[in-house]
Amino acid sequence: MARPSSGSWPAALAGRRLPVRRRCAMERSNTAVAVPQVAHSHLAHLEPDERIRGTYRIHSMQMRRRSDGANFWEVTLADRTGILVTYAWPEQLEIAYPWPRHTRVQVECLTRRFGQKQVADLRSLDPLPEMEPRQGLDLLPRPLCPRPEVLDRFVSLVQGLKNPALRGFVDHVLARDETTLNLLVVPASQVYHHAYFGGLLEHSVEVAEIALRLPYPDDTQREIALVASLFHDIGKTRTFDRSLRRTPAGNLVCHDHLTLEICAPGLSWLDMVWPEGGLLLRHVWTAGHSRHGPLPQSALLHAVRLADRLSAEQAKDQAAFARSSPGQSWGRIGRETRWRASAF
Repeated sequence: MARPSSGSWPAALAGRRLPVRRRCAMERSNTAVAVPQVAHSHLAHLEPDERIRGTYRIHSMQMRRRSDGANFWEVTLADRTGILVTYAWPEQLEIAYPWPRHTRVQVECLTRRFGQKQVADLRSLDPLPEMEPRQGLDLLPRPLCPRPEVLDRFVSLVQGLKNPALRGFVDHVLARDETTLNLLVVPASQVYHHAYFGGLLEHSVEVAEIALRLPYPDDTQREIALVASLFHDIGKTRTFDRSLRRTPAGNLVCHDHLTLEICAPGLSWLDMVWPEGGLLLRHVWTAGHSRHGPLPQSALLHAVRLADRLSAEQAKDQAAFARSSPGQSWGRIGRETRWRASAF
């Protein structure tokens, strides 16, 4: 597949001479995911006296009372870079009731300095029931993530994708709130590895970073391994809830099967523009798990599973020896016993 040097995934793919069926699919896809008229302004990078119009998430809404007795709303917005406190004054904007946390909203406001803080005065605030696929990465709410530096690593890995088809797949997966919000919070397991708030995101990033260090024949294979690593456990966003408890789905359905279900919109889109990529992602996630299923037929599968196992085992060692003395060779995590060589 040709590697575009720049541009978004639809524009980059448009440069290829696709078969008629796939060109028609791209035309339908481009219509469904039109670019917003105003670019997203990241909240952490705003300047005073800047008029912005963009899409963000509600982090909190509180009604306040001014000295003259009039009520106004303090609305805290969030995106992947941070938060911004905004104010809805009754003379400029009427809001009847607070909206739920993490609601997607289209905002127009004017920034200003208030003491040492950056704030903004709202001009409009409208809920968005649907999210464009390309907005998913920017709308990951940073305040929800227990370890924001891990979120930065995740964003960096996604933004580093040069393959426009794979980037389009990622955008479609991240367009679902149930997936993206849980991805930032839920654990990777209940006991053995990354068993804490935000553990799944950290484990996914670790697997991708380990996989990237392995040798590949070309950039296409490397980036498929990266995407497969980032989403290999995405099914766990439905097997655990945000209180670290296992869900009914987690007791009844294998998370590998849920991974395919969650990624189905992205895989369906990928099937239209690059079927081979969609097949290889499915193969990496599923082959070899069943005695009667297909055997592993790609080195990428072994690369991703090696990285997965290494991330999990290193986390087990870290947890087992967290309270051990430097010279102690044995540790325990759950029912497992761990061993390491003492310092020479």
